[in-house]
Amino acid sequence: MSVSSTSGDGGLRQLFAAFARHEYWLLGENRLAAGREKKAQVWVRAEIQAEFGRRGLNAVAQGLFLSWNNRPFATARQLLAELAVEWTPAKTV
Repeated sequence: MSVSSTSGDGGLRQLFAAFARHEYWLLGENRLAAGREKKAQVWVRAEIQAEFGRRGLNAVAQGLFLSWNNRPFATARQLLAELAVEWTPAKTV
């Protein structure tokens, strides 16, 4: 679809109609919420892995999504704080 500001408002009507159809499709069968939840879970996993690596991710993965509340930032903060308390690097002598 191409839209130009010089072609009158017909192109913009088509564009907004396409937005409306896409929104209707996203809301159907809970696609929007499911997609957001999946992205949030992927983000939390990536955040844990970036901070504590594969072992940290494996440590929290056992209970990571047992009580998932779709609040990825709060979940990540809580898990990172718990891991930081439980995990201390070995001292080198």
